[in-house]
Amino acid sequence: MHTGPGFLSTFLYYFSGTTLIATLILARGVSLEGYSPLPTELGLLVGVIGGLIGATLNRTVTLEIPLAGKRQFASTLRQTLADLGYVEIPPTADTQTANLTIYARPRLAGLFSGKIFVQLDPQTATIASRAHTVRRLRDRL
Repeated sequence: MHTGPGFLSTFLYYFSGTTLIATLILARGVSLEGYSPLPTELGLLVGVIGGLIGATLNRTVTLEIPLAGKRQFASTLRQTLADLGYVEIPPTADTQTANLTIYARPRLAGLFSGKIFVQLDPQTATIASRAHTVRRLRDRL
């Protein structure tokens, strides 16, 4: 199953964005005579912290669960995801052949929560999504 970005690429994404924004805000807010490395240094520090937090919460992780009963697990998973506000996205030809089910939150909530990818094999269930979403799901299953 194809998964999304891991820790390093997610860290770089949040690090670069946070560093740029923090450096620009600090450069405008700190009025120092001449050139000062302070806004850049503080911007890098804020960027590292933002990158670590973003990568910890938003990297893609995969959870594999051994199955005792495929139908029972599918029913439990569907109900748990419904309780969390996720709905099943209608399958396409690609997802149907890969035995892949995709869940997402409707409307505006879906923009910020990401999708959940579920692949049910005869012996295991593989769930891939953002780290904080998989943690919440694992605790409920």
